[in-house]
Parts: sequence; structure tokens; C-alpha cells
Amino acid sequence: MKYTFEELVKDLEMGHEVEFWFEDNKYSISHNENGWFFKKFGDEFFQTYTDPSSLLAKVKVDSKSLKEIWNEVKIESVF
Repeated sequence: MKYTFEELVKDLEMGHEVEFWFEDNKYSISHNENGWFFKKFGDEFFQTYTDPSSLLAKVKVDSKSLKEIWNEVKIESVF
């Protein structure tokens, strides 16, 4: 499934959540009343942000921004 970074931005702004794979690791972007969360599956640690734009600006995966890696991710689901 081809899913551009621009589509990700729009979907998160609408309140959607995303699960994806990058280099054999699964990640999720989700939210609830406490904020927006970025999590690597299998880790207890997760990062919390006030809004999707902060998350997109600050999250790093292997020292790279989500925008930098986005062409290499495999989308599992958008919901």
C-alpha cells in the first residue's frame, strides 16, 4: 500500500491512528484524551505529545525523522 507522508499528516490531523513496520520493527501512532503516542512494539517505553504536529516534528527512529524514513515503511493499518 503506497501511503505518502502527506497522507499520514492529513490522517493524523483528522484523528486517525497508524501502525507500520520499519526495518523489522513494528511501531504505532495513537492517541487518547491524554495526548498522542509513538510506540515501538515490544518496548515498554512510549513517547507522548500534545498533538500530531508535535509528534511528527519530534519523533526519531534510528536518529531519523519519520519524514526521512517514510518511503521505507510498510503500513500495517490506518484506523
